[in-house]
Amino acid sequence: MSNCPGPFDRNLINRIYKENYVGRNIQNMNFENFYSDQNNKYAVKVANDFTNKSKTNMQSNGLIITGKSGVGKKHLAGAIANKLIEDDKIVLMGRLTTLLDMIKETFRDDTKSENELIELYSNVDMIIIDDLGTERISSWALEKLYTIIQNRCEKGLPIIITTRFNKQGLIERFSYSNDKDLADATISKLYQM
Repeated sequence: MSNCPGPFDRNLINRIYKENYVGRNIQNMNFENFYSDQNNKYAVKVANDFTNKSKTNMQSNGLIITGKSGVGKKHLAGAIANKLIEDDKIVLMGRLTTLLDMIKETFRDDTKSENELIELYSNVDMIIIDDLGTERISSWALEKLYTIIQNRCEKGLPIIITTRFNKQGLIERFSYSNDKDLADATISKLYQM
């Protein structure tokens, strides 16, 4: 059983995970059904090694899985998530917009607060942000993302990112928030982790 601090309801977390991927095959993704060839062989090995190490001792460093669309980034991330969930780890996976929309929903929902969701994202065993950089990010969203990343960094908890952008590309995409310094700090912190 995970030692995730805070009053987190495992059923709520599992519901959030499943609601993010209704109608998707994420929950069926694993290393065994991933199409591996010479071009992605090393990436599969790194992802598998990372997963096996995280099953016994959650890694403090995360992964950034990059590549063009259609190369299997989401499949590798989903395989990691599913393997860790099988091992009773608490994992949340979603696009940044989905994760941030849940925070926005707290403004309309009296049952949870923005701080509770940020606390949840900051403390679960693993958070996976899929397809980072595809969305234009507001200053508000960038601040929330930075807070979550900084909290996880301080606690030695990993983040996995899938993206088609390199570091500079992500900084440029996040600069649409009109806070270039925070965009640079956010992406630099991810790469540091």
